Amino acid sequence: MPFVGSLSGLRSTSATAKSLRVSCAEALTPPYHVNQASVSCQQTVGNPSTAAPGRRLVIVAVKSALTKSTTATATGSGLGRGYHKASRIECSSGGFRRGRQERSRETTTTCCEATKGEGGLEESKGKLLVLGGTGFVGSTICELAVAMGYEVVAVSRRGKPADVQYKVDWRAGDVIQNPELITEILQEGGFVGAVHAIGMLLDNDLNKIASGSGSVPTPGTTYDQVTRETAFSAAAALAEISSPTSPLPLVFVSAAEAGWDPDPPFTPPFLTKYLIAKRAVEAELMDKYQAEGLLRPIILRPSLVWTPERLPSVPAVAAFYLGNLLKIPGIDRPVQVGVLARAALVAIRESDVSGVQNYESMEGLAARA
Repeated sequence: MPFVGSLSGLRSTSATAKSLRVSCAEALTPPYHVNQASVSCQQTVGNPSTAAPGRRLVIVAVKSALTKSTTATATGSGLGRGYHKASRIECSSGGFRRGRQERSRETTTTCCEATKGEGGLEESKGKLLVLGGTGFVGSTICELAVAMGYEVVAVSRRGKPADVQYKVDWRAGDVIQNPELITEILQEGGFVGAVHAIGMLLDNDLNKIASGSGSVPTPGTTYDQVTRETAFSAAAALAEISSPTSPLPLVFVSAAEAGWDPDPPFTPPFLTKYLIAKRAVEAELMDKYQAEGLLRPIILRPSLVWTPERLPSVPAVAAFYLGNLLKIPGIDRPVQVGVLARAALVAIRESDVSGVQNYESMEGLAARA
């Protein structure tokens, strides 16, 4: 049964969960402290008379395989503003009933969805909209965002992938054909930012090979539709819920080659069309939305995005690294997808980050995750 507590004389209890210590205590007064050295959660107990009747709290500590750090979450009723209410905490042993501790010999399992803050439990980071959430870049951002405590809503044509283990609110939809879907989702409330990770390198079936996620474009789809139209729709919808005093961040995954000026001779026609769309979005975000204080645009400009897990990309990655090392004009160092994802989320978190971020800036941001 779940751990629940009342204020009828109970102070605290403990149980073992996945070889980690789980401390459950009543909600009296903050702060809540996480001791990372012993991998446990504790509550700093205050005066019981200050707690509202019927107030309940469960504090759980688990180890995150993705971030390799201790995470913690609180759940209950009447916790007060600013405390994250986890969607699921499951304990098959131990419980509080009528102020009396009950135990069983069953193994305890836990789930948690918030992160440890400096010296206390971190409040919910809010909701994050990821457009293109099943793509190579978008899916990595989704997974890391969940681990960092965001409630992620992801939109893609494919909807929920079959093999995903992390918790995301997956929405199936084509925002090219139905741009109003972005507005409808953002109007649900609670969003603190958005990521545009919709992309198409090739406008034909060969994109399945070029794409990190094996995406095949809808026949007849253009670069302008995939990139410019969807990004413009996202910016306009996010601006509607933004505030001039604290403009919401919009991450746009662009390309290093968008910074070419001029384009090199013999640039392939497909790349020219690709870059025209990317540059149109960059200009709109900077010249309109940032200049007018409507949004805080964050433009990521990676060249080749890669992961060591995909060996076929190694030759191209090596060529880009060599070209950058030799200082060949227009050749940027490749960016690992995990670095890009961490950079995007740190940029969302840090209110002083905006504008174009090249590979060096992304590496610097990722190091602050």
